[in-house]
Amino acid sequence: MKAWDAYTDIVCIGDPDFKNKMPHMKDLFAKKDDMTGPYAVYYLMYEAVARQLIEEDLASTDWESSKGAINKGGIASMVPGSWAVQQCRDQGETPEDVKYMPFPITVNGKRYASAGDNYGFGINNKAAEDKAI
Repeated sequence: MKAWDAYTDIVCIGDPDFKNKMPHMKDLFAKKDDMTGPYAVYYLMYEAVARQLIEEDLASTDWESSKGAINKGGIASMVPGSWAVQQCRDQGETPEDVKYMPFPITVNGKRYASAGDNYGFGINNKAAEDKAI
């Protein structure tokens, strides 16, 4: 459930710089008539909980087994980042069934999805080969 907080940015408002503007905004979490913004994200999360569409234990996760469960139909949907798609596809017999979709909030007729890698490495191409850490 904590992953939902990451969606209170471009996916709910359409502005890639929104998180930088948040500290300066008045009534940031107020309900908007068009159901965009952080309120909309938390409203969707509230509704998922109220309708019991979530995992039983909200404080922990078993990431390794959930990757296979979504691939095999044991989980209907998840809210990870785009980096998780391939890991989930790799855990079952029907990788083509695992898809990535935009967050379900429409902003001015568009839906947004953020994309990011899982881990990144920086390599200094000027470092001596014998200076490994």
